[in-house]
Amino acid sequence: MNPCIPPEYRAHRAPDLPVPVDEPQPEPQPVHPHHPNAPVPQDDPVPDHNPSAQRATIRL
Repeated sequence: MNPCIPPEYRAHRAPDLPVPVDEPQPEPQPVHPHHPNAPVPQDDPVPDHNPSAQRATIRL
């Protein structure tokens, strides 16, 4: 300790905090499709019917 520093300005060590224990998670249940939190099904991507066409770019 540095005697030139008053005690109220000295750094102190934070108290040890308890280590949180992970609680066991319940087994995932199948989600009903009409439930509001059900995952949204993704649509299939639309194929590009004219891949040789170049998209027009606007130059300023």
